[in-house]
Amino acid sequence: SMIACDFLMKDVWTWRGRARAYVLVFIHPGSRRVYASASTLSPTHNWVMQQSRNVSMWLEDIGVEPRFLIRDGDMLYPKEKLADFWSEEDARVIRIPSKSLPGNHGFAAVTISVSAIHELIVVRNGSGLPSPSARS
Repeated sequence: SMIACDFLMKDVWTWRGRARAYVLVFIHPGSRRVYASASTLSPTHNWVMQQSRNVSMWLEDIGVEPRFLIRDGDMLYPKEKLADFWSEEDARVIRIPSKSLPGNHGFAAVTISVSAIHELIVVRNGSGLPSPSARS
């Protein structure tokens, strides 16, 4: 079975000013299910790997055994670590050229209504926003 992943980005306002929030989205076309990660303002390689572990557990829960992970050439992906992780899950990582899609939009953005995702992005505490108790 195939899984596709892509980053969705949205400019948000924090108490420090304008920032870009990132959400890593995984799509399983066979079941039409979508896994959207928690958002972050700083998508490190460790964060991407944690989202991969999270989606692996989600796939196990819904009974999906991935054989292929399709991703674009975004530099936010930790190339070797990501391929090693998914090979342990018996899945092969396939990198597609970023410009291979019409209009150069990511496949997650094409599949999911971008306007709906924009309304759903919530930045977690610890990523530049004050906690609810600190607001007055």
